[in-house]
Amino acid sequence: MGIEIEIHWNALTDSALRSKYYAYLEDGVTKGYMAGAAHSYWQNSGPGTFYQSCMSRDPAIREIYERTYAFIKGTYNLTARRSYREK
Repeated sequence: MGIEIEIHWNALTDSALRSKYYAYLEDGVTKGYMAGAAHSYWQNSGPGTFYQSCMSRDPAIREIYERTYAFIKGTYNLTARRSYREK
């Protein structure tokens, strides 16, 4: 089984889109595709949303990268998800 994870470029400026993306990741944990599927990731062209979130000094934007990294590594924790900003 495989899954494509997508993020909209406006997630960098729109908290509702970030919440939608986080719900997408959380479904991956609860439905088993975080660890039980091959992943591909889609972002806009250019430096991309993942790159921009990685380089951001804004904790709310950097959180996109932190959560995505945890998801890729299989360590995304639903009970600790609000603490990604605090790392």
